[in-house]
Amino acid sequence: ERIVLERDGEDWRGSLVLRASSLYRVVPAGAADAAGSAPLHRLDAIPDQPPRVRVLAPERSLTQMAPGQREWALEFEASDDHGVAARARLLVTRTEGTGENVRFQDHVRVLQGRGDARTKRFAVSLKPADFGLQRGEDLIARLEVTDNRAPQPQLARSASVILRWPPEPVLGAEGLDGLARQVLPAYFRSQRQ
Repeated sequence: ERIVLERDGEDWRGSLVLRASSLYRVVPAGAADAAGSAPLHRLDAIPDQPPRVRVLAPERSLTQMAPGQREWALEFEASDDHGVAARARLLVTRTEGTGENVRFQDHVRVLQGRGDARTKRFAVSLKPADFGLQRGEDLIARLEVTDNRAPQPQLARSASVILRWPPEPVLGAEGLDGLARQVLPAYFRSQRQ
């Protein structure tokens, strides 16, 4: 394959989309016999990796909602060798119901990142009440980021983090008798279905 170089001031420029590692040599125009004697140089194609996303806050993947808690702070860090897109999508899922009658409601929020092109931080403080979270339900969040790869960006998702609002404690549920009252109805309901 031949690439014609064009003069740009004192420099010569050419472009090529590199799909695999290859060798090249520069041959001056009109020097047809120099093609065999010009030294070969190597171009190494390094595959682009998808972005890496890690959860900075909360520290644990499962957080129990504290009494009176009104906000849930989330922070993520995304990095990529070719740069991370300035915006990311926060995917939030609310679970409703218990046992085998669980339903899911999905919500999407767009977050703006801070930082340089290769490493960005995405932070948000969610209000569980905005999602209609009730006792015994969970909010599950994960961040979805893309890199600046052309023509098709690569996508990566963070690990999921969960905010759980524990159900009301069952009165009089002590010992094995309480355990049987809590677990057995769900077990038999499952067997009927």
